[in-house]
Amino acid sequence: MLIGDFNARIGQSQNNYISSHYPFFNLNRNSKDALCDSKGSKILELADEFNCHVLNGSCEGDAKGEYTFIRGTSCSVIDYCFISGKWNDVISNFEVGVETFSDHMPLEIALSCTTSQSPVNTRQLNLVPKLIWNYKNRNVYQTNLNKELETLGNLDIRADINTLLEMIKKANPKNNPQKNKALIKQKWFDVECVKARKLSFNYLNLLRTHNLQIFRKLYTDANRNSKRLCYAKRVSFENLNIAVINNTRSSSEFWKAVKHLNGKINTIALGLQASDLRDYFISLLNRSANGPLVQYAAPSILDVYLDAPFSIQEVVANAKSNKAPGDDRIPFEFFKHATEKCIFLLTSEFNRIFESASVPEVFHKSIIFPLHKKGSYEDPAIYRGISFLNTCAKLFAGLIHNRLSKWVEDKNILWEFQAGFRKSYSTIDHIYAFFIDFRAAFDSVDRQALFYKLSVSLYGYSPPLNLWKNS
Repeated sequence: MLIGDFNARIGQSQNNYISSHYPFFNLNRNSKDALCDSKGSKILELADEFNCHVLNGSCEGDAKGEYTFIRGTSCSVIDYCFISGKWNDVISNFEVGVETFSDHMPLEIALSCTTSQSPVNTRQLNLVPKLIWNYKNRNVYQTNLNKELETLGNLDIRADINTLLEMIKKANPKNNPQKNKALIKQKWFDVECVKARKLSFNYLNLLRTHNLQIFRKLYTDANRNSKRLCYAKRVSFENLNIAVINNTRSSSEFWKAVKHLNGKINTIALGLQASDLRDYFISLLNRSANGPLVQYAAPSILDVYLDAPFSIQEVVANAKSNKAPGDDRIPFEFFKHATEKCIFLLTSEFNRIFESASVPEVFHKSIIFPLHKKGSYEDPAIYRGISFLNTCAKLFAGLIHNRLSKWVEDKNILWEFQAGFRKSYSTIDHIYAFFIDFRAAFDSVDRQALFYKLSVSLYGYSPPLNLWKNS
């Protein structure tokens, strides 16, 4: 297969290689560019020598032989695709695409391929788009949620966590999933740019349909204006953000401005398979201990504060905003603005889970995003896994975390130099300390030894917490 810009015009000339064994191709080529120049004649001679034929104008998708190059009032066909041999068996369609970002139109080729290789034993599921929260639809959401909850009857009827999640999804007013972010244009690409590019596309389609000189000029002018407008918008956007960066007063403001300017760039090597990352993260989760297994009998100590049932106020206060959801694709806002009946049932379910230490399946699931740190892109160990838990699991974990944090602070269990993950503390307070960067430090900790240390430091576990650490 030879494909690209040949800078030659072959008109409607056609070499004689096309066989009747390939009914997909037309024996008589069509082309809107009827001129065949000297370069085009040489290209056809070369194609005949290697038994190649051109797809332009000889396939159903390009039956008219559309222009591949449009600049000003000049239109021509100089971009081609030549094929021979086994390529004739796998080509299922050929088209000249419609784009305005370049003078050259893209050549689009569809292949119909089969493979004799055994499929890789890896299951990859497409992520369901997350639900979009709109505060304007808050009342409608709550009304829909109450209707869903009415099917449960009175408040004394228990609703498991999966039932509540399904009801929340159904109560979403428009049931409008988030659009693929890959389709979203640049931040500077506003309504004016959309209108200008749409006008350019319209004239390009009219030119391809009628092939008149007037439409050539209209398309050329519209496309030129669209590119100039987009360039001006982009430069203005960049200058505005550079001014913001120059006026930043802290490192956090600086990096926030840089991220707003450049966007998020996440890179994963093409040779790195999803199964490689999966196997690596599994090995971190189940890493074998280097030392002997810690064996102990944890005392069962009741604590009025730690063992008390969760209250509705605790659940509501723990619901945050603007946080990424997990596999269930339900953001925090749908819990934060849920009805009283829904929060009551959710709190009752959390208390049942806490007392029984029966972990729901939905708590086990998370989306692990590989974030490259430094070094080779082909090495899975270089990637740091960021886990996006389901929102209901984060809500429940937050309840336990808040209680334990307040309890250890009230009991003065933590030493003063333990500044990590504590309110009103910062590692800047201990800048004199010597830091060592351990790879996968959190994943390398022996969990059984960690539970023993917690048991000693916390003077034993309360019965629910003792069950939870083993679940």
